[in-house]
Amino acid sequence: MTHVLEQLAIISARLAAGLTAVSTDTRTIKSGDVFIAIKGANHDGHDHIDAALKAGASLVIAERYAGGSAKILIVENSIAAYQLLAKTYRRLINPIVVAITGSSGKTTTKEMMRHVLSQRYRVHYTSANLNNEIGVPQTIVSMPADTQVLVVEMGMRGLGQIQELSDCAEPNISMITNVGSAHIELLGSVENIRKAKLEIVSGVVARHGLSPLLVVDGVHYTKLVAEPDLLKPHVEHKGRDWKLNVIGFDDARRYKINGLAGAAIHSDANAVAVVAQALGLTEVEIQAGLSQYSPGRGRGSYHYDSAGNLFIDDSYNANPDSLRASVDAVCEQFVEERKILVLGELKESLPELVDEVVAYVRSRMMVIDARGREIADVVAELRTQLSGDAVVLVKGSRASQLERVLDALL
Repeated sequence: MTHVLEQLAIISARLAAGLTAVSTDTRTIKSGDVFIAIKGANHDGHDHIDAALKAGASLVIAERYAGGSAKILIVENSIAAYQLLAKTYRRLINPIVVAITGSSGKTTTKEMMRHVLSQRYRVHYTSANLNNEIGVPQTIVSMPADTQVLVVEMGMRGLGQIQELSDCAEPNISMITNVGSAHIELLGSVENIRKAKLEIVSGVVARHGLSPLLVVDGVHYTKLVAEPDLLKPHVEHKGRDWKLNVIGFDDARRYKINGLAGAAIHSDANAVAVVAQALGLTEVEIQAGLSQYSPGRGRGSYHYDSAGNLFIDDSYNANPDSLRASVDAVCEQFVEERKILVLGELKESLPELVDEVVAYVRSRMMVIDARGREIADVVAELRTQLSGDAVVLVKGSRASQLERVLDALL
């Protein structure tokens, strides 16, 4: 183990000096890079070690290798080694680390956060949705040596996973955007989901003169104040003697936001503001950063056709909570207009919760149900409803690929 730690320290120093990079994909590896062989569900990086060496890898971290090479570092678990490397590099660069999780709104909050904090700091952040046990260390080891703030998004599929990611990133500030029903089919109850989300404080550390901070929505702030023992398993398991500060946020409309901006989006913005204020930013800087935020494709962006119909592309993902929030936002922002929802599948959600939210939506706007249907048929039905004054919300889980509806019409 001592030898492994020494090697990881050397790699970290080379990363900081810009002399190497880390890759888990031999298709993108460059000469001098470190290759980490990871066994996945469909591919095993160990099958490509020779290709990595041929491409010029300076070192290969792997669980096994049949050949002989001084460039191979054998470890018990490649993913664990990757995370340990990330932690070693994180400690070397020593940025302020902000970790974000939640049942919904993680990516929106992360994007807002990086725009706002960039008003004052050099910020590195999670790209795309690299928020799992491989994506988080990838985000960390790819940060430049002059990074001042690292913003890390953390996803989860079960208990123990966010603890693993938090222990890897060692955040100074942790945030839970909300606790909803996403993944309830895996965890069984909202209480278990809450327990899983609270794992984000597992790795919280006190650095840069900052007291460890947990930022949560108002409902869970009240709950944690009333039941502080909920945090004990996460803050005491390593015998820490510092106090974890907990701050809540609400969904009041304090800032101007681009794109579809209902209560959930304003909640995300207010959460970002709490962190920004803790890091010394002014209200002017916070609004300037939020004004630079623009929802990406699939996350509430606006598009008009030649007839004047407005399409709101919220197709990236969905669960019952996020669907209800998006529908409420549309109804609040577009009171007089004709409103239509193109509804895709709500994966990772209990059927009874889906039925409940769909009934709620049907009481508020017209629904074109795309679940289990050909996209061409959905598009044809939608065309009959477009009269130049329609507001069309397109929302469904990633598997539905509802962006194809927009591609056909725009």
